[in-house]
Amino acid sequence: MSVIKRKHTNKEGLFFYDFLSEKESSGLSKKTLQNYLESYLRFKREVGKAINEDSIKEWTIKMLSESMNAISINYYLRHIKVFVNWLSRKGLIEKIKIDTLRNQESQLKIVTDNELEVLCERPTHSKSFAYFRSWAIICFIMATGARASTLLNIKMNDFDFIQKEIRYTHLKNKTFAIVPMSNALMMVLKYYLGIWEIKSDYLFPDAKGNKLTLNGLSLSLRRYCISKNQMPHGPHAFRHTFAKKFILNGGSAFALQRFLTHSDLTMTKKYVRLFDADLKIGFQELCPLDNCKKNFTINKR
Repeated sequence: MSVIKRKHTNKEGLFFYDFLSEKESSGLSKKTLQNYLESYLRFKREVGKAINEDSIKEWTIKMLSESMNAISINYYLRHIKVFVNWLSRKGLIEKIKIDTLRNQESQLKIVTDNELEVLCERPTHSKSFAYFRSWAIICFIMATGARASTLLNIKMNDFDFIQKEIRYTHLKNKTFAIVPMSNALMMVLKYYLGIWEIKSDYLFPDAKGNKLTLNGLSLSLRRYCISKNQMPHGPHAFRHTFAKKFILNGGSAFALQRFLTHSDLTMTKKYVRLFDADLKIGFQELCPLDNCKKNFTINKR
C-alpha cells in the first residue's frame, strides 16, 4: 500500500507529493518513502514555513535546543535535502544549501559498563510487560548490534534455539541475513518468552500485539532507563556500544560488518576509526612481540 496521501494543498506540499510519487515509481522502499514523509511533516509541524535556508537553520537550532544529537538531526536534514535537490533539478526553486552538522562521528553516544550492568539485570516476575520487553530488547541489541528497524520486524519464527540463529528479513538493502545467537541471548529470550505468552507474530510487539513503532521503542527504552535511575538511551546508543565493545574485544571489521548488516565496509571502518584510541588500552598484553618476549630488553653497548 502506498504511503502517499495528499494532505497539503499549498504549492510546496503538492510538489512534495509529486516527489514521493516519482520516488515510489523508481522502486524506492515503502520504509524510505515513509522516512521522507515523516521528516517533511516534522519540519512543517515544528517550523510551519516554506523551505529555505533561513527556515532550515531555524529548524536545526530548534532541534539542537531540544538536546537532539547530531545523528538524529542529520537524519532529518538529509531527507529534506533530497527533496530540495529534486525541486532544484526540476527548476522549481533556486538551489538551497543545506549543511548537515559536523563532527557527527565524535558525538556517538555510548552506554557505559556500569549502566549496562544495571540495565541488563534480569527483572523480577512482578515487573510489567513493557519493562520486560525493554530489558529483552537491550539485551538483544547488545548481543547482535541490530538496527531498530530490523529489531522491530523480527517475528517469532525468525529465530531458532536449536541452531542458535536469528534471521533478519527486514534490512535496508532489501536482502536477508542470518546471525548467530549467543548463549546469553538465548537464555534472555527463553526467560522473556517463559514469563510472557506473546500473542503476536512479532517478538517485541506493543501491548496489543501489534508491531511496535520506532517512537514506541525509543520511548519505552528511555522510560526503562529512567526507571533504573540511569541516563535515558535510545536504540542507536546500544547499537554503537555493541560496535565499540565488539571491536575492543578483538572482533574483526568483516565480522562487525556482518552483524551490523552494512552493505559495505565504509560505515564499519568509521566505527573502527572512532575507537582507535580505545584500542590502545591493553595493547601491551595483546602485542605478539610483548607476549613472546616477556622480559624483552635491549642491552646497551
